[in-house]
Amino acid sequence: MASLHPHSPSRAKSGGIWAGHLPITRNQLLHILAKAAAGSGDVSLAERALVTVCEFWAAVQTRQLVAQIGHLHTDHLRCVSIVLAALGDSRGALAIDDAVAKLTQRPARAQRRKCVADLQTRLLENGDYLDVLIAHFAIRLH
Repeated sequence: MASLHPHSPSRAKSGGIWAGHLPITRNQLLHILAKAAAGSGDVSLAERALVTVCEFWAAVQTRQLVAQIGHLHTDHLRCVSIVLAALGDSRGALAIDDAVAKLTQRPARAQRRKCVADLQTRLLENGDYLDVLIAHFAIRLH
């Protein structure tokens, strides 16, 4: 990696492949997952929001959103939209809201896949911006 600074938006990418969450985010996720695995009931709502947005962003960045969206209910997408808006990514939140509006009309499978693929493309236009916002959120939870 080019930089391990938690705020660095310019991480090394091999052939355009996402390098993963920033180090501070990864560390916070590991802490949260360890707490949950230990059976600790004190995983906060904010920590759950971090896990949710990280899971979603990883699916977007690895181009797996279309494959994973079958497991996601529109309520899950609405939750991610709310978290993105709270983090300051109003553009990403709007993209998700647009997709949710289309998906709630119960489109045919091909149209649903296209809608999700279009959402993924819109979100990827932000580059590393959301990675940095997520890292700032992880720092606040630390």
